[in-house]
Amino acid sequence: DEAASKTLDLISTMTLNMKNSSDPTASESVLSKATLDAAMGMLSDLVETSADPEDIQDNVLNLQRVLANTLIPGEAPERTVTANIETLVEIGSVGDGSEEEPVSSDNPVAISDSGLAALGLGAGSSFMLSTTTTVSSNSSAGRRLQSSQAANVTVGASPSVSLNLVVPADAGGVVDVGVVASATTSVHRVDDSVDYDPSRNQTFSFLCEAGESGVEKAHVCPNGRTISHMCGDTPETVDGTCQSTEFVCTYEDPDTGESVAREDCDATYTPNFFDDGGDALICTCGSDRRLRSLRAQRNPLPNRRGLARRRLNQVTRNTNGDDTVNYSDEEETTTTSIDLETTYRSWGNEYVETLTYVTELDEDAVKRAWIVFVCMGGYLVIMTLYAIQAVRLNTRDRKQAAAS
Repeated sequence: DEAASKTLDLISTMTLNMKNSSDPTASESVLSKATLDAAMGMLSDLVETSADPEDIQDNVLNLQRVLANTLIPGEAPERTVTANIETLVEIGSVGDGSEEEPVSSDNPVAISDSGLAALGLGAGSSFMLSTTTTVSSNSSAGRRLQSSQAANVTVGASPSVSLNLVVPADAGGVVDVGVVASATTSVHRVDDSVDYDPSRNQTFSFLCEAGESGVEKAHVCPNGRTISHMCGDTPETVDGTCQSTEFVCTYEDPDTGESVAREDCDATYTPNFFDDGGDALICTCGSDRRLRSLRAQRNPLPNRRGLARRRLNQVTRNTNGDDTVNYSDEEETTTTSIDLETTYRSWGNEYVETLTYVTELDEDAVKRAWIVFVCMGGYLVIMTLYAIQAVRLNTRDRKQAAAS
């Protein structure tokens, strides 16, 4: 609406001015904690309106660039959490790969050697890494989510994670988004609309015994679909198989907007991964497929320090002789943005086979089938007489043959 549009324009002007005014060598940052919280709070509220999600993400990235100019390599990521937006920003430093750190809810992404090399980064290089997750169902990612309780579907399994990598412009990497996406291990919160439970059996068997006519048997498949069977008058066994299901790690193609599978990625469903009990899908990517991080050793100092103190550390540092990078300067840096996603697939048809059997014959059933039994008895008598006659004829022939 008009009010949301005007509010977004105002915030855009503010974040753009801060980005253009930010300088890592300044004694004071243009972004205070109060200003950051206020701006992020307003952007979070705008997520629930008709505001363009891309405009909101652009403003978040402006704030992240300014915040990056106050950080140094090795510090724990700066996290900002609002009602509808979760963000993280940190300065990474390329190491030798000896320090490995699993991804977690606090560190949702890790880039392997091949991804950093694609960005043109070598040992000792620093870079800005930030993520933005819009958790509201009104976001562009949320609108792609559908109910998974349907046959033969492919749906989004989680809100997309917007990954931003800002590197020095002279790094010289020819960035292939697919290569970077396939080299990034990531953690995704599985959306509530995806009803999946690996503890449910893929196969099932219903046993309908005598006297259970009208009784309904049911089984819930791993993908949440319920298969039921109503028992009839005849005892029977019903065997079946649920649909096939799988999770796939994907990214959004920036040219087509389509979801593309990330190569060399394993998707692992992890129940109760988050502190609030939420389930996660961990996309382990990279040639070695290990949960690893090439971030520098975390600074042992407390994470929450004053911006002025961080500014002092920032100004006095000189990493391997490199000049300080102004992450707010788009001419001095190159930005690669990737929407990391996950997809849930359910395909095939449930297979059900019914085997009817008779467990016992009561007196009424025997009376109803007396004609069958009489016919079978008569048939057996006739066959017996034929057998006796055949034996007699065979004996006669043998005697005649012996006499001659």
